[in-house]
Amino acid sequence: MSTQTITADLIRNLQPPGQGQRIIRDDRLKGFGVRVTANGALSFVMHLSIDGKERRHTLGSYPVMTLTEARELARQYRRSHELGRSPFAQIDALKTAPRILDLWERYDQEQLPQKAVRTAADERAMWRDYILPEFDKRMVGEISADDIDQLHRRITQAGSPFRANRVHSSLRRALNLAIRWGWVEGNVANGLARNQEPPRSRYASAIELTAIWRALDELQSRDAAEAIALLIMTGARKSEVLSARWADIDLDRGIWIKPAAATKQRAMHHAPLMSAATELLRERRAQADDDAAWVFPSIGASGHLTDIKKVWRQVCEKADLKGFRLHDLRHTFASHVVSDTGSLYVAGQLLGHTPPSIDTTMTTPRKRSWAADLRMIQLQAHLRDQCLGQRMPGVAKAVSDAKVIVARSRYVLCLDPAQPETSRVFE
Repeated sequence: MSTQTITADLIRNLQPPGQGQRIIRDDRLKGFGVRVTANGALSFVMHLSIDGKERRHTLGSYPVMTLTEARELARQYRRSHELGRSPFAQIDALKTAPRILDLWERYDQEQLPQKAVRTAADERAMWRDYILPEFDKRMVGEISADDIDQLHRRITQAGSPFRANRVHSSLRRALNLAIRWGWVEGNVANGLARNQEPPRSRYASAIELTAIWRALDELQSRDAAEAIALLIMTGARKSEVLSARWADIDLDRGIWIKPAAATKQRAMHHAPLMSAATELLRERRAQADDDAAWVFPSIGASGHLTDIKKVWRQVCEKADLKGFRLHDLRHTFASHVVSDTGSLYVAGQLLGHTPPSIDTTMTTPRKRSWAADLRMIQLQAHLRDQCLGQRMPGVAKAVSDAKVIVARSRYVLCLDPAQPETSRVFE
């Protein structure tokens, strides 16, 4: 390793070695040098002695970095070193700094298993399709608010405004955890102007419910038809019905005990069943094998039905329903409960909601979601009353005649499953 004054002429005339590399150190600035490899690649380097060991760092490649720029950067390194600060410490930190891919892997391993299977799968899809292609190699600490705004804007402009909000929410949750893990000091995802999401107010009228039942009677797939029937009569989520197990259903008591792992709120839910739903399940149990585990078995990997979208489209076509989702059956159930009982609390318990409190100053996402559901249920109940022009029990008779949600206008709410005497019947 030779030493001489590094000049522009020296660099231009520097000959590559036969193999390996050759380094020439500058005799004017201690530690500064130029390196040439066997293939003729030139770069500037800086040597510093740290804790008795010499370390070398590449400043930049020639001619992308000029000699003047390299010498100035080397001076800064030397000055910092002489002042007792390690100029390589920041470099080392950058090399080991967690990247967005690291954030995702830890979030996936530690957080998603705590969520419902469907929710976790949806978040994995969002990271796979949007977040990782954009940021995977970048360090968590270098992501800016503008980066996140641009990603949200691109997804929105591609025609998926609600999806853009969901992607932002998932990334924001992960960055909040990064703060807890000491990876960053603040969350740059906060403060984003999200896309407006007007609450849906779609529910089925008595006429539409009658049309749905007729369409179900005509379906060839009885499993799917009966699954939809249970959605109507229980107000349960699609994933809860399709993954229902016989072990969780007490046909004698008319109670469906949903395990925490199967519910969105990740809490056990005791759902009372109306007589029509219990009768449907009795018939299915009688026809099922003695060792059957699933209420709606399937030959797929999960062992149970997982998708009934195609069948639901057939129902909507037969019933002439426009803009009506499967989840709107849950909204319809809620509106009937509120209209029949006058109790938002009863509706929330039957639906499996677990609100922390019912007030108008809710701030956390979970509380805001509950408040939005309450407003939606109130609106639906009001609209339903307006459309039918009367309150229960007249409405109860009309819908029960159509084999729908309200059966003799009775709802049983088990406040404490361990103490049946605490149950209340609303008529």
